[in-house]
Amino acid sequence: MPGDPWQDIFLNELAINKFNQTQTVMKRTIFLTGLMTLVIFGTMAQVTPQGAPGVAVPQGRDSRALTFPYASQGTYNPVEANQVPQNIQSSFGTDYTGVTGARWEYNNDVYRSSFMQDGKNRSVLYGQDGRVIETRTGTTVNDLPSSVRNALEGKNATSPYEIKVGQNTYYSTQVDGKEVYYDSNGSAVNIPQQPK
Repeated sequence: MPGDPWQDIFLNELAINKFNQTQTVMKRTIFLTGLMTLVIFGTMAQVTPQGAPGVAVPQGRDSRALTFPYASQGTYNPVEANQVPQNIQSSFGTDYTGVTGARWEYNNDVYRSSFMQDGKNRSVLYGQDGRVIETRTGTTVNDLPSSVRNALEGKNATSPYEIKVGQNTYYSTQVDGKEVYYDSNGSAVNIPQQPK
């Protein structure tokens, strides 16, 4: 006796439903796997500065060994204040009490903070050890020492800064689009490139 046609229809419908359910589960699995992959790669692609909490930082320059201006060398990348190592945040808070709105950047093992204080543009560089490497304070050409002003006479000098590195004081300015440095005697100084 041939099979019951209703039973055959029922079994076909059951098989089709099972197939559709399997397809739906597979589509969801593929979609979720793709989404997880995007999230993982997106997270990995974010810039994580060296020295951020939980990131191993190779030992770099000893900030006590630097004797020349360093801030203008290299490319600095923006970093959130909460990613700056705690010892550097602590040093900055002690050195510049009450400063708010500081912008942080990093380059290898050096952190730079730029901010306004007493109406002047300032920046400070810290080594990984939390020591100050360099400070820069915006000034005017008229406030430069007379020896430096004399050296700049007849030149189109803009954006002057007083730079302190350890016990040394330098003055920088832009002349014809190039940053030039002078010591406190007004002598031009060639700044050696720091090792990378």
